[in-house]
Amino acid sequence: MVGTDSTEPAGIYLFLGPQYDVAWLGVVVVVLALMVTALAVWFRTRWDRLWEGLLVLVVIVGVPVLGPVLFLAAWGQRRARHQARAEPR
Repeated sequence: MVGTDSTEPAGIYLFLGPQYDVAWLGVVVVVLALMVTALAVWFRTRWDRLWEGLLVLVVIVGVPVLGPVLFLAAWGQRRARHQARAEPR
């Protein structure tokens, strides 16, 4: 490879293009939206036990995608159960 200005190994083209950047930007926006939504719901939730609330907060922040998704799914089920109990029969 004498006389070439490329720093890339021969036969490998590493430029992925702007589509890759746009795709990653979309992933980051979705993850941030999930995190912000989960944290907003967490702050509005009344926790009976302090340790339970703190544990949920650690899961939301510590497990970036799965934590907020699991919390929002569990919170939706919990809310549905409470609404079902509150409705008169």
